[in-house]
Amino acid sequence: MKINIIALVSLLLSINIFCEGWHTLRTEFNIADKAAGKNLKIYKPKESGDKVDFKKDFAEIAASQWALAEITYTSSGGETIDSFPSQYANAKENVFLEIKLYYTQPVIGVEFKEKNWERWAKSFKIKNNEWNLIRIPFPPQGFALRKEGEQGNGVYNPENTSAVSVFAAAGHTLRIEYIRFVTDAEGPLSIPENKSGAEMKPEPPPIPGSAAKNFLPDPKNRKVKISGRKEQVLNAVKNQKVIWKNIAPGFMNVIIGAHLNKDVITLAIDIGGLVQTRDAGKSWQYLSYHMEGGMTSRSIFDFDISPANEKIIVIGGYKIYRTENGGLSWEEISQGLGPAAFMTKSSGFGQVKFNASGSVLYTAIGTKVWMPVGFEKTIAKNYPEKQIFISKNNAVSFITIDLKRPFAVIKCIYPHPNDNSIVYLSFGDGDFLILKDALENSREIISVAVPDGYFVRSMSIFPDDNEKMYMTLTSTSEKKSKPEVYILNNCRSAKPELEEKTIRFSGKFWNQDGIEKLPVDYGTIGFNPNRKNQVVIGSIQDNSVFISEDRGNTFAVYNLEEKFFMDDSQGAFYGNIERVYFGRNSPHAVIVSRIGAWITSDNFKTISDLTMKYEKGFYSSTGTGSPANINGLAICNKNIYWSAQDHRVFRSHGNEHSLWKFITDKKKEDTIPLQTAPWGPHTWWWKIEKLFAAKDEKYVYINALGMEKNAYEAGSFWGTKKIFQSFNKGVDWKDITVNIGKGDVYPAGSQFVKVLFDPENSDLHWILFTDALYYTDNGGSSFVQCKSDLFRDFSKKNNIFFNDMAFDKVHNILYIGAVPADSELTKKSLNQDKAPAAFYLSKDRGKTWEVNDIGQNSVKSFCVLPNGDLVIGTQKSADQPARLFTLPYGKKFDESMVKMTMGDTEYEISANQLSFWPVISDGNDVLAYANINWVLSDRFFAQGPLLSRDGGKTFSWINYDLPCNNIWSADIYGGSIVLGTVFGIYEWKYK
Repeated sequence: MKINIIALVSLLLSINIFCEGWHTLRTEFNIADKAAGKNLKIYKPKESGDKVDFKKDFAEIAASQWALAEITYTSSGGETIDSFPSQYANAKENVFLEIKLYYTQPVIGVEFKEKNWERWAKSFKIKNNEWNLIRIPFPPQGFALRKEGEQGNGVYNPENTSAVSVFAAAGHTLRIEYIRFVTDAEGPLSIPENKSGAEMKPEPPPIPGSAAKNFLPDPKNRKVKISGRKEQVLNAVKNQKVIWKNIAPGFMNVIIGAHLNKDVITLAIDIGGLVQTRDAGKSWQYLSYHMEGGMTSRSIFDFDISPANEKIIVIGGYKIYRTENGGLSWEEISQGLGPAAFMTKSSGFGQVKFNASGSVLYTAIGTKVWMPVGFEKTIAKNYPEKQIFISKNNAVSFITIDLKRPFAVIKCIYPHPNDNSIVYLSFGDGDFLILKDALENSREIISVAVPDGYFVRSMSIFPDDNEKMYMTLTSTSEKKSKPEVYILNNCRSAKPELEEKTIRFSGKFWNQDGIEKLPVDYGTIGFNPNRKNQVVIGSIQDNSVFISEDRGNTFAVYNLEEKFFMDDSQGAFYGNIERVYFGRNSPHAVIVSRIGAWITSDNFKTISDLTMKYEKGFYSSTGTGSPANINGLAICNKNIYWSAQDHRVFRSHGNEHSLWKFITDKKKEDTIPLQTAPWGPHTWWWKIEKLFAAKDEKYVYINALGMEKNAYEAGSFWGTKKIFQSFNKGVDWKDITVNIGKGDVYPAGSQFVKVLFDPENSDLHWILFTDALYYTDNGGSSFVQCKSDLFRDFSKKNNIFFNDMAFDKVHNILYIGAVPADSELTKKSLNQDKAPAAFYLSKDRGKTWEVNDIGQNSVKSFCVLPNGDLVIGTQKSADQPARLFTLPYGKKFDESMVKMTMGDTEYEISANQLSFWPVISDGNDVLAYANINWVLSDRFFAQGPLLSRDGGKTFSWINYDLPCNNIWSADIYGGSIVLGTVFGIYEWKYK
């Protein structure tokens, strides 16, 4: 195809537009008349690299709400030409405008301007954070008229065109390589636009302020990448073929919110993303799984779905995310939201709510809905005043409204369901504000004085009285006062009035232990749209829902039926009902606890499990399950075992691995105490961390970490540690901590790493800690500690800890790998001095040791193949990237052995993609994970799993439809791969 360039404008240097607030940048280019033989010239407002003062240099157009790069047609003297050059308008050949640009948003605006200042605009979907080529046929097609005042007749005239503008939203980066006109004698070119179907968003740029480039390793290291991951995920989404099966029971840890519309129910899970059923719980699908790592940050605080379009969903967390196609693709939003530098694991956009029509979206800084009172104190140090962020374009951008009050976290945003101009705002310090006409200059902020020591937890407008609203009040003190219910009268007027409501109960209620008690907190209050006069309150920290049939005058107590406690296995954590959700157009209501969900379709006459199945002592799910933090996992000859800090230990039942038996006892007098919430009444909260099982299931090991009461708030975690062993598949457990020789409890500074079994005799096995190694030849009745001087000296003098071990049965060699101790996470994981030798071997089963120098600063995980070859995954260090490589037996490392590297691009560093672990094998099949280290930033998304079927010679991605890339544990055995992620357990039977 021959292209004749009529005129060309090319930026010698890319334009970077970073705007604060709303300003306009105008950059003029001279398009000379080619027929007149004029030379091309470039006019720039500032020299390259100079900082542009928008208000000073471009005051005449500073009112615009966009930043733009604009081409203005000029004569050789620089005067603006009033009409479009005639040869373009009358050309016999097809004329096109070509724009090559890079932009950090998925939509770019292009506008043609006529001499009478009529403007014709169109938005183009592009690939954000990538270079795009847009070709626009001329005269432009599909452009909408945007009038200036009364000018213009609504008819586009190409001869009157005097300028072309490319619009970039303030706060984002736009780079333009060129804007030019071309002709094509062979016919028009198509305009490349992304379709609205499933698409994998390009990787975002490094986080501003992260200084990721400062942590890049020595560039002399070989950089190796494995392609095809994104395309694989795209195809899996498009074809909707199930590869990874969710085999977890139906725990939903932790349910943040629910949205109902007819039979469509959407749940937000703390670190599990969004799951949705379109048939009231019979089947489920993930809406956010193909985002990087399930989410582009660690947590969800709130979400909402537009009442105007169910495909528009907005998530609030450490960032704001939005989708326009029901979750097929997502984008991160920052425009107008202010700095996110202070977002931590406890703070983010705590509430996200559309108004009734979907025309306005509100959000503010807050915490997760279930975080304890007082947790927000540290957040307030970083923000001077309360703010509300408002969007009128479905979260594409926001404006900020300062509320002129000392900062406190948002607790509830409640737009009036029948008045789009009003929103109610409740803050953690007790401030309660009514914001009217928020987007107008004449906006009104009305403060309502709630009783001292309380904040408003939830609200509900009376269905037949728009001036009247129920409110539940919660104590602002960590020392709980009883919850209250109030009525706000005249709630749309300038003078609203509070009226205390006395709650009368008909019946008693009790906690899960059968002890009668008073309510601790009211999680939600709401009118049931399906039953006239029915008001429902969700009661926190007991197993009750309060139901009124007389508009809230008296409440009957509905106590969760005993069958839903599943033999009391989860303590109050599962059956502790907190919130009730309704939908305007839904016949259902959803009841949630911290990790459980139930549904009623007959106005609370009966309820049933929404996600969990439980029968005769076995757990399964209705199609979705999100038990959190699967810390340990083992595939054995007949069963699978897994442990999670919030759900104890389970063993599978049956070949399909969909039924699970709880195998850590539940009685209070048991060795492993009953688990409860960390801020609850019990003295200890036990986190079951690592789990290891022999393939013959003769031995199962777990370690449990205990925490003192109220240590969660104090930040004092896991001070008490024990090792437990079962010799009968989890039926009984015994504390063997003393047998190991570390005392009744082992110290906080020592971490339990791994149990390694002899492949031919499971009575023989090793237990590795970060600072010690123990061996038993009698099934754990007694242990011998390895006391090698070399072993001891390296662990003390060089500040490293032992991280993995493997046994080469053929050559009788035991290997141990090590990484630098991460007392200073960023420095040690990214930029530490070159570490000492990080790999050791023993030829006498651990009695004596020698250094095995493989040229790596840190060894994160590794495995031994049947022929003695090693497949090794490392962690990034100052001068080395993270590497995955196969080391033949007896050979020295060289760069040709590397299969993949990570941590050698700015993006990978800012995303914490810094290590390969775990690396495990079953024969010549090797599973390696391109994983993360929890350092540096609030972005944590692993790249995912890799599989080799040829003894580590080649690796391929196996992400497919995996809902979560961030994992805690994994195993490969007998043709199956099972991944324990931060939310759920997924199996692929690949053979």
